Amino acid sequence: MICISDSLGRWIEISGATLWSVVGVVLAVFVAFYLFRAIGLFVMAKRQKMNVAYLAWIPFAWIYLAGKLCKAKGVFGFKVKNFALILTLVY
Repeated sequence: MICISDSLGRWIEISGATLWSVVGVVLAVFVAFYLFRAIGLFVMAKRQKMNVAYLAWIPFAWIYLAGKLCKAKGVFGFKVKNFALILTLVY
C-alpha cells in the first residue's frame, strides 16, 4: 500500500496494482501519441520527397523536420530563411 495526501491534507491508500495500472495507461497514451505524430510527419515528409523523413522517429529531431515542412509551405505567407533551424533552437 502506498499513502498519498490529497488536496485537503487527508491520506489516501492506493494499492500497488492500482498505481501500476495508472502508470501503464499513461505510458500507453504517451506511446500512442508519439506514434501518431511520427507516422504523420513521416508520411508528410515522404509526400514532399524530403530525404530527411527518418527524423520523424527521432525524439527532438522531429522538430527540425516539422520546420522543414513549414518552410516548404511558408509561414503566414512569408518565406523564412533557415526556419527549421530557428524553430529547433527556439523549441
